[in-house]
Amino acid sequence: MSKNIFTKPNIFIVVGPPGSGKETQADKLEEFLLKDNPSLKVIRNDNGTLLREAIENPSYTEHMRGKIKESVLIKGESVPGAIATDMMVQTLFKKNDGKSHIIFEGILRKENELLKYNELMHYVMPESHRYFIRLGASDSVLEQRLLSRKGKDGLKRPDDNHEVIKNRINVYRIKTDLVAEALKDNPDYIFLHIDATPAIEKVHKNIVEAITLRA
Repeated sequence: MSKNIFTKPNIFIVVGPPGSGKETQADKLEEFLLKDNPSLKVIRNDNGTLLREAIENPSYTEHMRGKIKESVLIKGESVPGAIATDMMVQTLFKKNDGKSHIIFEGILRKENELLKYNELMHYVMPESHRYFIRLGASDSVLEQRLLSRKGKDGLKRPDDNHEVIKNRINVYRIKTDLVAEALKDNPDYIFLHIDATPAIEKVHKNIVEAITLRA
């Protein structure tokens, strides 16, 4: 595959239910983009990681850290749009240099957030394409993956239990899937549906082929 498929910075939004491999595929997408055109860097925005950091962030009050931990990590609920938007704004304003692709992982979780994201993305990178990569898999596959996965420290995540997993998947189906459906025919986005069931490398290959065809 020839290099420099992407000659200017673009926005890549990777979404999918818990267990679909968003983080893994975002990691591999970043590797691909850096190899494709080394003159362009990559900025990452991962709401899941940022939320976990917020729980330990002394700039948040103890009350708010506890509230986020209980609602998101313990109960599996989605983060309020205002918090997600604030985290995205912080990432863009602190890191965006106009010479980097941006990969958003797990954003646009609710339909009422769409207008805010559209406005901000157009302001930050008006000339960029916006690739919306939607990973899909059955609930049974997702549950099996989540119950068996471990964190980067090699330990099982405390929020990966049957009750929380089912609630998190259900929240995704009810709220985030509506966003994906709303974007299918939106001219501001290049919408790509990718089956996340196959092996990691196969899913990555399919993503690269899909974005390359639309570059």
